[in-house]
This record gives sequence, C-alpha cells and structure tokens, in this order.
Amino acid sequence: MYGNLTLFAVGANPDCQNAANAINENSERPELQQFYLQALGQSQVSQPADSEKSYLLVFETSNFKPYQFTSVCTTGSIVASLNQTDGGISSPFKD
Repeated sequence: MYGNLTLFAVGANPDCQNAANAINENSERPELQQFYLQALGQSQVSQPADSEKSYLLVFETSNFKPYQFTSVCTTGSIVASLNQTDGGISSPFKD
C-alpha cells in the first residue's frame, strides 16, 4: 500500500492528525500552512525527535489507485522512544 514518501513534516497535534485525516479522506495533499506543519528535509531528519511534536509522513499509494496519497501521523514521544533510531528522526527518504 505504501509507495514512495512524498512529504515528511512536523507540527503540533491535533494539527498533524487533522492533516493526515484530510489526506486519507480526500486523497489530496493539503497545504502545510493550512495545518501549521513544517516540511522536513534530509538534513533535519537526523536530529533527535521532539516529544512535544508529531510527525506526518505522506506516501504515494502503490496498489490502491482510487487514492493517490496515504498518510500517517506519529507522535514525537513514540518516535523518541524507538530503539531502531536511538530516539532520532530516522531518514525515510530514498537516496
């Protein structure tokens, strides 16, 4: 279901969850400013996760064509507790 990552952003919850819901319900990528989210680049994802923020990941769908995008919003406290990333924001971007 998950294809290529097209957007990685950070912001407060419930803004992050509202953006994820808008994407998942309407299959559109809303403007980040509308939800007070900031896009993260590759240089920013190696930083420690902020437990007060939430992280939005937007993917192209790979096998469910009625929807072009799907998204997930994960709280910073969960990201910060991941052993795999030592509490950092792991780089989900392809080289």
